[in-house]
Amino acid sequence: MRQADGPSIVAFELTKTVSEDIIFKNTVAKLTGKWQEETKMVFENIEEGTTFTIQNQEQDLMDFGKEEIEEFLDDMFVTPDQFVVLTAPKAQGQQIRYVQACINDGEDDVHTEIAVEEEDGTHLYYRMCTDEECVQIFMDFFDRKLVVDKSEYKPVSFKEG
Repeated sequence: MRQADGPSIVAFELTKTVSEDIIFKNTVAKLTGKWQEETKMVFENIEEGTTFTIQNQEQDLMDFGKEEIEEFLDDMFVTPDQFVVLTAPKAQGQQIRYVQACINDGEDDVHTEIAVEEEDGTHLYYRMCTDEECVQIFMDFFDRKLVVDKSEYKPVSFKEG
């Protein structure tokens, strides 16, 4: 087999780990002068559970109903940098495993995310919405009837460094 005379990249396996994939993409971006400050992250799919869970910075509940979901969200709406995560025991329609939301300082709208399980891992997508829309997303998810228009959501990116 003939070898190349200089440095070259012949092929990369499709089964790279998330961190290797990010390092590879960032290295290529730096070498080609196309460095991006943000990168899309893929998270490991989580194991199936037996019940819904809801959590924020202060609590993690497994035995709850709609009233507690509303209490968690109401607290988030008035407490800076608070978040709420509602996780299903397994991925639901459209492969959505959990929904999460937060309000960042200085923002009026709610940063609402859906976590979609795919073969290569869990992908996060977000949209900005009103308090009422956020509550409806959480309630529909809890009732196992959440259907989203994915064109309204953008991939979540994380800043490098």
